[in-house]
Amino acid sequence: MMRKQRIYKWILMVAMLIAGILLGGPAIRAAADNRVTLDFYTPAWEGKVPETRVANVEVTPSTFFPAGCSLSVSFKDSSRISESMTVQDALQNSDTMPDVETYRKILLLYSLLANGVYGGKTLVSISDQLKYLSNAYDNTSISTADIENSLNEKVTVYPKSPGHYYVVLPGKPNKYTAKITINQLDDQGGKSEIATTTAKSAYETMPFAISIEDLAEGDKTVINTETGQAVPITDLVGTHDTFPVDMNQGPQTFTIVPQDQLLYATVNYKFADGTEAAPSAKLSGYAGLTTVSAKSPAISGYTPDQKEVAVAFAPTEKTYTVTYKANPTTTTTTESSASSSTADEATTFTPFKIYGKRALYTYKNATFKKNQRVSHYAQKAKAYAPIFEVVGTAKSTSGHLRYKLADGTYVTANADYVGALYWQGMYQKLYVTNPKGTNAYDGTSFAQATKQKHYRQGTALTVVKQTQVGQTTRYELTNGTYVTGNKQWVSPTKPRLVKQVKVKRTIRLYRDVNGSTFIKRIKPGKTLTVTGWDYSHGRNPKLSGTLRYRVAGGYITANRQFVVAN
Repeated sequence: MMRKQRIYKWILMVAMLIAGILLGGPAIRAAADNRVTLDFYTPAWEGKVPETRVANVEVTPSTFFPAGCSLSVSFKDSSRISESMTVQDALQNSDTMPDVETYRKILLLYSLLANGVYGGKTLVSISDQLKYLSNAYDNTSISTADIENSLNEKVTVYPKSPGHYYVVLPGKPNKYTAKITINQLDDQGGKSEIATTTAKSAYETMPFAISIEDLAEGDKTVINTETGQAVPITDLVGTHDTFPVDMNQGPQTFTIVPQDQLLYATVNYKFADGTEAAPSAKLSGYAGLTTVSAKSPAISGYTPDQKEVAVAFAPTEKTYTVTYKANPTTTTTTESSASSSTADEATTFTPFKIYGKRALYTYKNATFKKNQRVSHYAQKAKAYAPIFEVVGTAKSTSGHLRYKLADGTYVTANADYVGALYWQGMYQKLYVTNPKGTNAYDGTSFAQATKQKHYRQGTALTVVKQTQVGQTTRYELTNGTYVTGNKQWVSPTKPRLVKQVKVKRTIRLYRDVNGSTFIKRIKPGKTLTVTGWDYSHGRNPKLSGTLRYRVAGGYITANRQFVVAN
């Protein structure tokens, strides 16, 4: 056991050295050779950053940080950073940060460690570092969305320390507290507790960090013992993996189970005619785990015969079935004001789809109140904008029109915020705008069997006819095939087509549009052929995303400070 802990401690120390956090790295080198530095302060230091940079807090022997910092990177000279730069641009020029993905992972890990959102076999030998982190964050935390937003923050120079810059990381004061217990089964099925922590977070859902030592020995699965769900494990850094935790659910227990001890159960969701109503729930357990409760998913227009299913685990997999029956036809509703004596007459409503144009919230009721917000959606490029199905309308107490959505929530009907998903007019030309391109079909019924041709992004299509199919729009082309009228795929407005760009300042080429996998640096003066465009974090509704150009081998920034279109 002692040898294992020494190995684990060595891995953790190396990870910290690589990251340049806590155990020095960039911060130590910056202090030693007076390099240009960029410091990252925790959210607790908003409005409290000193005018002079002073690395006066001893984190470990011979390691000093400016108080409140969780990261510091350095640069060869002052030409590589300026106040006009965003954090992402600055990181690309840093000599001590390997890539943006490392930045994301390290900041997240240390926010989790600072707030007790971690478990497993911890080491007393790093207690000083954990104490420093806890003090630096001072009951605040950051999320993956905050870290992503920080990349767009502009760096600030210390007023009295020229050549040194800082950023205060976005984040919030902690709001949620949850007691998290981690158990583990041994090879004989014996259960033991390996960690209990009081986790704190500003956000309802957070990744929970668990040491790789607890998962490295054999093929193991982490199970939420209240729900029977095998939680997804995501690699974070060399010392920790993560799994998602709902911080608003109170005390929770997770058990690490060897693969050969897992037991399974399935809950099927069917309509009355036997067809699938929702994807089946695959549950996991182990010998000794009592029944878990599987909540039946909500399906608009239908009611399940069981709201919850008590699932038990046995050596032979058990199967349960929930049947959904249709509700009466959906009708429009009106939320009357206090002075109103009558309601609008109910009428049959034909559902249709809309997309979000700007950042917006969905709400529990038609009269919007901040404490009744359900979900937030960031403003996205049209290709990735959130889509909603409207099943009715309602009015707020002040008379504002709302759309009732299929999940029972409400959203504004303001045309500045939402719009019809399909084009309705007749256009002579349509342009393919989606990064994936679009397909043309033989007839107005789209299926793989009727697919005729694929058109790449940027292609101009000549239209001869518009056809309405239910609530969707199809356009007939000159060759007799049909394409969708969905605004996420085509547009009557010709897009700006960039064919080539010239590199003004050193940039990085990434394998993926999110900038997760660095390939190489590209020096100024290089001309690149652009084959298309895309946006980072396309399907993440919480993040807006940034425009990228697709070139040979991957993706580059579209920032005009770094590249110029020829």
